[in-house]
Amino acid sequence: MDSEFAKRSGRVPVTYRIVVRGEVTERFAEPLEGVVVESAGDQSILSVEIVDQAKLQGTLGWLYDHGIDLVSVNPTEEANPDAVRPGHLGDEAELTGPGDGLIA
Repeated sequence: MDSEFAKRSGRVPVTYRIVVRGEVTERFAEPLEGVVVESAGDQSILSVEIVDQAKLQGTLGWLYDHGIDLVSVNPTEEANPDAVRPGHLGDEAELTGPGDGLIA
């Protein structure tokens, strides 16, 4: 479903690597649609394709709601480094301090 949306909208899906504490099974993470789970000792690594920030926030919110502790969230390396990732500001935008870019 997300891949179809990405094609229609022209967005480039990005695979995120989400590392969490504890053991998460594929069956437990099934509601996240398309997530691949790997065990790494006392942590689990979830790989999920993200089309936009709403999907990323929804995924992280689901983990939070289920009491899963996050260790890290990072996009994986892309084949096209010039592609604009969801939520990526690009080189032309640079924030230098707290509150930059916010309207009061």
